[in-house]
Amino acid sequence: MKGDAQIISGESGAVTTGLLFSLLRSEEYKDFRDALGVNAESVILLFNTEGDTDPEKFQDIVWGDNHA
Repeated sequence: MKGDAQIISGESGAVTTGLLFSLLRSEEYKDFRDALGVNAESVILLFNTEGDTDPEKFQDIVWGDNHA
């Protein structure tokens, strides 16, 4: 989509985003959030140091059958 930001990441580069999502959304991890002091006012910076290491697999995961 024109104008949309894109994040292109390999598996180990994206794992921190998935972990953060789970940490913030799941009540199971409330104690971890409290211990870290993470709340709705928190600003979190993630570094992705891995790019697209398998372009074909990346296309399949992100776009499924909807890519050319």
